[in-house]
Amino acid sequence: MRRKPIAILLVLIFSIATLSACGGGDVVDANHPALGKWTATTVSMMGFSMDPDEILTSGETTVELKANGSCVVVIDGKKGNAKWTIDGDTINIKGGGATLEGSISNGVLNLEEASLGMTLSYKK
Repeated sequence: MRRKPIAILLVLIFSIATLSACGGGDVVDANHPALGKWTATTVSMMGFSMDPDEILTSGETTVELKANGSCVVVIDGKKGNAKWTIDGDTINIKGGGATLEGSISNGVLNLEEASLGMTLSYKK
């Protein structure tokens, strides 16, 4: 059972390393509901879900979406910059060769890293 949290931690560290490219995307209306700082509430992978605080102990895990199309991704206190876009209900975060895709529903931002089969859920 101990292997699953370690695997999730390694995937999260890999994700922040690959999302460390700089830059901005398209400008979004300053009142857009996606804007702002989102804090991770759940990490899901391989049919297993847990609170990020159970495996990440060095700092916060957040995504801050900015109106200029840039975003700051922090995983376990490690910060990276990326670009984000929105098309209808679909949000994409890209940087360093990695892509997270997701949507906001009922106040929850769900982002999936499809190649790793990992989903991160965030709330403001």
